[in-house]
Amino acid sequence: MIALSDEVLQIIVSHLDQVDLVATALVSRTWSATSRRQLFQAPEIASTVSASRLLRSYELNSSLQALARSLILRRRTMELPLVPVSTPTRAKARKSGTSPGKASKTDDAVQPEHLVRLTTVLKSSLEELVLKELPFSLRRRHIQSASHLTQLRSLTVYGAGGEVVIGGKPIRVEPFSLHTVGQLLVHVGSTLRHLALRNIVAHHTSFDGLQPHEDLQLSSLALFNVSSLESQHLSWLLRSTAWAESLRTLAMEWDGSARVLNPVRYVVLRVTDLYLTTRTAGIIENMALHFPSLRHFHIQSTHPIDVHRLFANLDSPIESIVDRSPVGAGLWGMEEELAIMIWRGEGRMVKGLKSVVLRRREGKERKGVKVLDAVCELKRIQFRELAAEDCSFPYVPDRFEALRPSVPVARNKDA
Repeated sequence: MIALSDEVLQIIVSHLDQVDLVATALVSRTWSATSRRQLFQAPEIASTVSASRLLRSYELNSSLQALARSLILRRRTMELPLVPVSTPTRAKARKSGTSPGKASKTDDAVQPEHLVRLTTVLKSSLEELVLKELPFSLRRRHIQSASHLTQLRSLTVYGAGGEVVIGGKPIRVEPFSLHTVGQLLVHVGSTLRHLALRNIVAHHTSFDGLQPHEDLQLSSLALFNVSSLESQHLSWLLRSTAWAESLRTLAMEWDGSARVLNPVRYVVLRVTDLYLTTRTAGIIENMALHFPSLRHFHIQSTHPIDVHRLFANLDSPIESIVDRSPVGAGLWGMEEELAIMIWRGEGRMVKGLKSVVLRRREGKERKGVKVLDAVCELKRIQFRELAAEDCSFPYVPDRFEALRPSVPVARNKDA
């Protein structure tokens, strides 16, 4: 039997979900220790039972508290088993001639008090907090618990909104508001560097009465489906970041005007990685004007993109361009045009290219791809294609994977 090193074991368990970690812990003492450490380093909680057990372990063992680095609170995506009516109850119902009733789904959703208690217990070690499609709304006393997190570096909020199913019943949940996000940021310390938001509802007065944190200097920001986002909201979120010029990565799903960046144009001066998804024509080309330090441009549009205008608007050479646009949009059909630009070396922006990545083409588009591939090889530029499953719309980068929708998992009936 081959013995694996601790480093290899740690890499393996870091890619397992919570259910697999528990199962892996039963393999051997070595696997148990590694899986147990991973469970307490990055717990993912979706039920009252798991939250209670985890809290009990943390409260009884301070060394486990020191292990915690990431905490994910989310709604349950696994189908819960039906709770059958007991045999005595059925027998009693038959004698009395009444209905024994029906099996019902258990209600075991995570509660807001778990957020308060966990952030209090893990206040000195937690570096990442993810709130994903929570089946409840945050109140002031829940939000104030964020002030305990003196080491927090990353905050992800994926709002639920609409209806969620709890215990087999649809429950109406208030949309997660930008005002609530602002309250969280006010209470979070100056250590925060990464902010990711999705399914957030903004209003013109979202930040009224809130004073932005003076030392909040973000290095990465992700905004997906933040409805009614305005320039003043970005100004509030990025006020201190603008002074520090610390922002390096920006991921946006944006269908409005590129003018939204005008008031915060100094914030994006140092952005090197831009992920932009849009359903509006011309946004990709216009956004390029605002990023003079851009090096890696990831684009996704439902409209065709003018490749000549795009590269003309870039203020400096870029190293890579990645297009995940759906069929018939983005750079689709512009493969030969791009190949000609690279071959002729048109513009200093094209001359700096080191990598070109496109969604895989089929049928007649393969001709243009072959031409582009050949030109890239001659110019020593890396060219590759992406499968359709790697181009989901909107595309969420790996570094913000917590913003990706949860995949429902059906529990094995034999379990």
